[in-house]
Amino acid sequence: MILIIAEKAQAAKKIAAALAEGKVNAKNYKKHPYYEITWNGKEVVVVPLRGHIMSYDYPAEYNKWSKIPPKDLIEVDPNKKLKSRTIAQTVKKFDPDLIIHACDADAEGENIGFEAIDLLSKPAKRAWFHSLAKDELKKSFEKLKEPDENLSNSIDARMIIDLMFGAVLTREVTMGISYKRPISVGRCQTPTLKFLVDKELNPHRAKDLGIIIASGSRMAADAVSVALMRYHGVDRVVERSVWKHEQFKYAEKRKLGKLGLDGLSLKISNLADDSKFNETVTGILNELES
Repeated sequence: MILIIAEKAQAAKKIAAALAEGKVNAKNYKKHPYYEITWNGKEVVVVPLRGHIMSYDYPAEYNKWSKIPPKDLIEVDPNKKLKSRTIAQTVKKFDPDLIIHACDADAEGENIGFEAIDLLSKPAKRAWFHSLAKDELKKSFEKLKEPDENLSNSIDARMIIDLMFGAVLTREVTMGISYKRPISVGRCQTPTLKFLVDKELNPHRAKDLGIIIASGSRMAADAVSVALMRYHGVDRVVERSVWKHEQFKYAEKRKLGKLGLDGLSLKISNLADDSKFNETVTGILNELES
């Protein structure tokens, strides 16, 4: 029999439907789905994974932060551990003559498929496709290729670097400031967090944060929102829904306070008579239009 490994449940379902010569039998093992079909006269089982079923971690003896200097982790070889036992048991339930690796056509997908191949140590081929269209799936299974172990290994290297970077810096930062809970640091998450913080603190984020005024245009509302933020020194403006009508925003920081609809209307009305505030709104409108 042939075992086809797909990366996701939807992909497995589409592959089974595209290849089946007759009925697709949908089954499950410990609530994990798989599909039985006949293809080219052979018994075939299509099993979906759910992304990575393995992950890297350091040996247990390195889990005690107080006893292991963070920099020592750089020299430690992490272990690859099973993180989805039920899916692994589903894959190992079968004894195929051939495994067809049919995960996504990229480096990550190559690695995910190898995780399943390594569970069984059976001969393997690769179906390489870029969409789940029936014709493309059928063509890819007619022209099977060899799995690319080097491509898979590149993802293992990246996962090990991610673990090392995250574990070392998380421990270093957390212990360095004597914080009671871990301060998570990651190779991707920390730069991404920096981008988000910069964007949040940028007063020109008016498109996302504008006050919607019944008689005002979108651009005018944006200008009023940014002007309120500058005028009151607030960091951001949040949305408040009032009955089923207009949506208003109110500044949530202490200087403007959490005002209701009447208070907000009064505040805007008062500011509208303030020449300095009006000059600020006009200036922001000119910025938005340029």
